[in-house]
Amino acid sequence: MNPNSLSRNFMLIIAFAVGTIVANNYYVQPIIGLMARSLELLPSQVGFISTATQIGYGAGVFFLIPMGDIIDPKKLILSMITVTILGSLGLAYAPFYEIFILCALMTGIGAASVQVLIPYISGLVPEERSGKAVGTLMSGLMLGIMLSRPLSSLVSEIAHWTTIFIVSAILMSFTLLLMMLKLPSRPPQIQEEGKREKLKYLNILKHMATLFLNESVLQRRAFYQFCLFSSFCLFWTAAPYYLEKSAYQFNHSEIALFALAGVAGAIAAPFAGKAADAGKAKEVTLLALTLSIFSYILTLFAPEGSIIGIILMVSCALLLDAGVTLSMVTGQREVFAISPALRSRLNGVFVSFIFIGGGFGSALGAWSIENWGWISSATIGLSLPALALVFFLQKEFLPLYKKSTQ
Repeated sequence: MNPNSLSRNFMLIIAFAVGTIVANNYYVQPIIGLMARSLELLPSQVGFISTATQIGYGAGVFFLIPMGDIIDPKKLILSMITVTILGSLGLAYAPFYEIFILCALMTGIGAASVQVLIPYISGLVPEERSGKAVGTLMSGLMLGIMLSRPLSSLVSEIAHWTTIFIVSAILMSFTLLLMMLKLPSRPPQIQEEGKREKLKYLNILKHMATLFLNESVLQRRAFYQFCLFSSFCLFWTAAPYYLEKSAYQFNHSEIALFALAGVAGAIAAPFAGKAADAGKAKEVTLLALTLSIFSYILTLFAPEGSIIGIILMVSCALLLDAGVTLSMVTGQREVFAISPALRSRLNGVFVSFIFIGGGFGSALGAWSIENWGWISSATIGLSLPALALVFFLQKEFLPLYKKSTQ
């Protein structure tokens, strides 16, 4: 496909696909209580269904994404979307618990196809427009994440909780059709060391470790995003619990509305992409880390149970999501620029660290809010981007400042 033929409509279709695919990771989270009562299971057992989805996603990111360098990405994406459809249908009709776990794993593995799609499409556009392309796709990703929870809550209030998985299977079937019709194919070969060669899968996995050890940009960007996504997942684990159990006394619908506040943060993605294309990656990173820290500071002064408190919590959600989005877009563009021929492998390493950070942050959020309340959660939440900021200033900003003053 000619890079100049990648129209705005085409990019919006791909962004829609990215959002609908990644949403599958989060449909279970807001309906754990409903599922537990319906299936006569403990909430912790149903919670493990959500965990299994994340485990599947992580496995897909690490083991399947690199295959985008050795086979036609279109075939890989279509196959993984099909796995997600089967997993969603299984979650709607599974007869017993073990099948739920298996289907959740399948859903997560298939949802990792977004991390094949993003580097593949960004590689089809000219280098000077790659940041803008990544920004558009990341808008779809963040919208999918942020809309999935309130959509699941809303559908489960109107109909039986299994309906959300049927809706997901329908959406994914439509997405599969779109990708079959619109997604270009690519030969299962890449340019490496001046010659065309097919690569062995195990060698690619080994090469991923080598890339991480040797590429300082990849190391830094993986660390920044580990810290930010940890903070992001901490917030979205702890905040709903806090709003429900504290003086706010939010119900299920109100928590769903609160989750919509974060959607506005997704608008930061296109601006981040354009700024990165203009050579402003360091400035965008500094802004992202500062916004993320400041977002939590606002909530430390929120009078619990008051309108002002709600406004500050919503502001925190919006600013934190914007910060995470800004850093994600900028970081992904810089990582892809290391070697256009190795985008799938580079993205596999980058996203693996994000996934690990998300699991770490979710665990911290649940542990801190249950044992010590919101102040502890917010303090830990702001300390993570603060740690990244210290590292950023030491490794990137201060050397640049010293050079400019010499």
